[in-house]
Amino acid sequence: MLLNGHRVPIDRGVFMELLENSVVNARAPYLHALERNEIVYSELVDLARKAEVPHPLFFAPSSLVQAQVQAKADKLLQGVAPDTFTVNTRTIVKLRDVELIVKDLLRKQSLLKKHDSELTKNKIVGLLRRSRGTVRDDADRLIAALGLDRHALRTTRKKESVLELIIERLEANQVLGGCRARAHRRGTG
Repeated sequence: MLLNGHRVPIDRGVFMELLENSVVNARAPYLHALERNEIVYSELVDLARKAEVPHPLFFAPSSLVQAQVQAKADKLLQGVAPDTFTVNTRTIVKLRDVELIVKDLLRKQSLLKKHDSELTKNKIVGLLRRSRGTVRDDADRLIAALGLDRHALRTTRKKESVLELIIERLEANQVLGGCRARAHRRGTG
């Protein structure tokens, strides 16, 4: 790295580890840095900011960087079991692509909250936070709050139909944002 005309060494592996799986991996400053084996400090800071990587990490030991990247991946995919996340594609899905999708969904969710007048306060979030009842009591409260019909759940023959019913009630209560319902109303779904 070049800083005020002086060369400051950065481990190439660390540089690539931090930026290869980020949104900047195809940007000119990153590619030029790999080709030339050098980067100006201001470009490094700019790439780090866009990739949401603290720039002091570029000077950290490789083992610490790998641990940080793994922690980020674990946090990003927290609660997602390998068999519940599938992508129907023959191409490789990279972590940066998943990260971009998650960020885009969060951005859209924020815009919906800000601009959709139909949204109301979510009464489900926090419903069971300070529960002192039994599991059965909590389940009854949740079912009632969602407006689910136990009889309809029990008499539905296909698991897919039960899931669809639950999703409909979750959307109606804005737990899943109701995006699918709004898309259908607008004719885009």
